[in-house]
Amino acid sequence: AGAGAGAVAGDIALLTVTITLSDLGKLQSETDAARTAEAEALTAKEGAEQRAVDAEEAAAVRVAEAEAKATAAAKDTGGEINRLKGEIHQLKAANTQFTTDAGV
Repeated sequence: AGAGAGAVAGDIALLTVTITLSDLGKLQSETDAARTAEAEALTAKEGAEQRAVDAEEAAAVRVAEAEAKATAAAKDTGGEINRLKGEIHQLKAANTQFTTDAGV
C-alpha cells in the first residue's frame, strides 16, 4: 500500500506540474494578446492625433484662403465705390455745365 500511495503522490505531483504549465501557457497567450491590443490602441491613438493635426492644418489653410478672398473682395468693393464716386462727380460736373450752358 505504501508503494501505491507513493505512485499516487507522484501522479498528483505530475498532474500539478502539467496544470501549472498549462496555466502558464494560457497566461502567456493572454499576456501576448494584451500586448497586441495595447500596441494596436497606441497605433490608433497616434493615427487619431495625426488626423487631428492634419485637420487643424487644413482648417488654418482654409481660414487663410477665406481671409485672402475677403480682403480681395473688400479691395474690389473699395475700387468700385471710388469708380462710382468718380462717375457721380462727372455727372454733377456735366449737370452743372449743362445748367450753365442752358442759362438756368
